[in-house]
Amino acid sequence: MELNINEMLLEAINKIENRDSKGYDILKDILLTSGCENGAIIFEIALFLLSQNMYSLSLYAFKKCHQLNFNKDEVAKIVLESFYSPNVSEFREMYKKNVTALANYKYFKPREFPDFSELSYRFLPYDDHVFFIYDQEEDRFVSYLDQNHMIKDVNMLQPKKVIIFRNEYKEKQMIACMEKTEDPYPVLTAKIPIYFYYDSFNEFVNYLQVVDFTKILEDERSVFLMGRDEADEWFSDSQVHLPDLVLNITGQDEFYKYIEGKLKRNINKINDLHELVYEYYNKLEKGILVERFRQHKLKIVFVTSRFTTALKYYIRDCAKACDKLGIENKVLIEKSDIHKITRSDYLELLNEFKPDLMFSIDHFRWEYGAIFHDNIAYISWVQDPMPHIMSSESAKKIKNMDFIMNAFFSCREFLSLGYPNEQLITAPMAVNADIYKFYELTEDERQKYSTDICVFSNAGNPLLGLQSFLDRCSGGDGFEILKKAVVSAYEEVYSRVMEGEFLQGIEPNREIVLRWLASFGITMDKLNFDYFMTMFMEEVVRRILRSVPLEWLHQKGYNMKLWGNEWVNHPVLKKYACGIAENGEVLSRIINASKIVIGTNQHISTHPRVFETILSNSFYLGPYIPEEYDSANIRMLLDEGNEIILYYNKEDLYEKVDYYLANPEKRQEIIDNGKKKIFQNLTYEALLSRVISEVADKIEKQM
Repeated sequence: MELNINEMLLEAINKIENRDSKGYDILKDILLTSGCENGAIIFEIALFLLSQNMYSLSLYAFKKCHQLNFNKDEVAKIVLESFYSPNVSEFREMYKKNVTALANYKYFKPREFPDFSELSYRFLPYDDHVFFIYDQEEDRFVSYLDQNHMIKDVNMLQPKKVIIFRNEYKEKQMIACMEKTEDPYPVLTAKIPIYFYYDSFNEFVNYLQVVDFTKILEDERSVFLMGRDEADEWFSDSQVHLPDLVLNITGQDEFYKYIEGKLKRNINKINDLHELVYEYYNKLEKGILVERFRQHKLKIVFVTSRFTTALKYYIRDCAKACDKLGIENKVLIEKSDIHKITRSDYLELLNEFKPDLMFSIDHFRWEYGAIFHDNIAYISWVQDPMPHIMSSESAKKIKNMDFIMNAFFSCREFLSLGYPNEQLITAPMAVNADIYKFYELTEDERQKYSTDICVFSNAGNPLLGLQSFLDRCSGGDGFEILKKAVVSAYEEVYSRVMEGEFLQGIEPNREIVLRWLASFGITMDKLNFDYFMTMFMEEVVRRILRSVPLEWLHQKGYNMKLWGNEWVNHPVLKKYACGIAENGEVLSRIINASKIVIGTNQHISTHPRVFETILSNSFYLGPYIPEEYDSANIRMLLDEGNEIILYYNKEDLYEKVDYYLANPEKRQEIIDNGKKKIFQNLTYEALLSRVISEVADKIEKQM
């Protein structure tokens, strides 16, 4: 065999020297021959290949020579000098970049990273996407990394699936899996997590030399778990998503069995908690409950979601009001964008905290299967007339211990749908007087926030609303024709509102849409058209109604600042865009720096911004909404002309803006009058005290 290899080696060298590519193939065949175990020959081949700049095959030869224990020290020295040293600066920079990013990443447990000089792995480039890995500490080749290798499971992944990888270092594969499993239609900032589990942190840090983890961190949904203890700690939290699929692990692997067992234990835990909750509330007498309500000795759990724009802040203010009233309470909300509230969360809280009352906004008891026992009082504060609320089917599901706080003043619509009158409580919007108040502003704040006219709205760009509506309609046959009809209706509504018609109600807009649909030969059944119109009003018309008064103000060149996430792309108003105003004290300070806050909501005049503006010592100018279109009439709470000012049309808007800008003492008079009324009846403390008392009365009548 040696003779044949020597002959082949001479032939290969001769061909290479004569620029014949077949020489390279001969050498490759020699190295891959299973019978070639002669270290001396392989070493000579490796040196020759290196001299000819045939780096990939020479590295393969050196590796094989090292594994045969031939000239190990010299081989190690050569490969480190030839393959590692030329790239060490690049590796050092990548390591530094990764360490900095991971040290500041929220889903990577803080720990001490070793200095670059302490790393033992030496990554030796075999080609553009493959590294051979030499462990200098153990003096052996331990593995290789093929960045282009993709497992077949990647193509089988589906959106919103939660996966866990074990010991994954292939960057392209990691990114591909993240793209495959992301939520295509997320609710605000909600994200589907992806887990990267590593047996050894010490091994993981070595790979930071060559794998760019910063790309994996960008959308903040990757969770890194180092070892079983960290995995156990993470998956013991009832708010975390448990994996749907385990990759890089076989069904017989110990870690696979651990994840599988975790899923089973979670089911058993839910069953056990369900029994404990049932046992406690089954014994709770209504008389005891009423007494707790009367004495403010009850316990309340407020349920909300971080994936809302405003509701989470209203719940925050309810909880703060309870703190002031001495009522024990907890807020159930997702811990982060990759967490979710699960059945276990509800059951754990019911079992440990034992609340007397569950409280949410715009959602009912029957939407939460875990809040199952009738002896738990439940309040839903209805602030938005959403389809699932304005439903006779929902009305049928309301039980004796379900109570509805109605922010719309009139109970007519609820009663017409079949909601029981004895479960309804009138409850307008309220304000947190500890947050919204007069602040002494810094010079920087005055420079940044001061303006004559201020507006807050996260949905003020009609073009974005139109596109959102069209996206909802896309995909079906005849979409292009439907699109033309919708755009025509949009343009007519926009034009008529700009001319002075407010078109608040659904009827005038229904007539416009029906006419344009008919002109393009489009018909819909009643059910589909009703849904179509609901979405058109929500996405399109309301944005137009918010935008147009500000476009009027723009025409006269007023000094304005617009806060919210859609103004920056508005074709007319983008120059006034200031970004998103952080709810709470920052919002109040912005209002403090503004002379006039213009209300933009055209279907409900009792908006929280009214009270927040007045307590923040600024003047609120809201749009007049005819009673028949006003779901919550501010004039039932504040006296128009004395405590609140409304504008009726374009000219009236100009006249009142000019008058109140020129007369600051008149502005302050209206503000002060409004403050007195708000402090009397419209704080969260006043609202909750009254509601708790009314619920106690209603429960007592059931006894």
